[in-house]
Amino acid sequence: LLAAPSASARQRKDPSCPEGYRTYVDTRISGAGNPSLQRHQMDNRKLFSSYACERCAKGAITVVDGYGWNVCLGGRPKLPCGPHAAPVGTGDPDRPEVCVPCPAGQRQVVVNGSLRCLPHDCKAGTAPARHRGVVEEYRCVDPYEDPDLIVWENVVPSAPKAPPPVPSCAEGQGLLWDATAKEYRCEACGEGRTLLSRYGYPVCGRETVPRCGKREAFVDVHDLRGRAQCEKCPRRYTLSEESGVPRCLRPG
Repeated sequence: LLAAPSASARQRKDPSCPEGYRTYVDTRISGAGNPSLQRHQMDNRKLFSSYACERCAKGAITVVDGYGWNVCLGGRPKLPCGPHAAPVGTGDPDRPEVCVPCPAGQRQVVVNGSLRCLPHDCKAGTAPARHRGVVEEYRCVDPYEDPDLIVWENVVPSAPKAPPPVPSCAEGQGLLWDATAKEYRCEACGEGRTLLSRYGYPVCGRETVPRCGKREAFVDVHDLRGRAQCEKCPRRYTLSEESGVPRCLRPG
């Protein structure tokens, strides 16, 4: 049986989460009964953040990324998409994400409960773990769990499955995944929404203010020191916003 993380582990600044748990920053604000304290905590959020451990979903495995954090791979995603597809951001609060097929060279993986399209070439027996830093590169690592007990096709499929046919949408229409019919269809964007390009597909959404500066990509910050969440892409790397989040990818 897996031991749940102890209270002391949840309270430490950098816990060593056990097998079957992921590491994350807990930014929940306590002291709801005291408005003054709550405002102080909101204004100084990083001072009141703490590291915590959260159990991975059933069927997921645990790997350690370049920051030394536990990451859950596999299991059932929060927002299911079709084969070889993942949600992308739309900037629309009414529908913040829609599913589109993954681009060439990337594969569908469930990361911490969310489907992602990742550029990796790991074979069964190892799993992708992101390097430390702004560049989205992955190394193939051994999981915590016994490899012989893992159903690898549910975590890192041997080859991408072909996505269902994608229709050619008319002008003013965006792509939408119908989870009930398990097929893609087109929808009219309507007033207040515009067409956005996600992995080369049109989706309906809203233009939002970029979260990062010129040639900067979003970094999933893994500490409580308040470091910048955006960093410039190194030379020879490509800035891509096709997923709705700025990413630094290796060319080709």
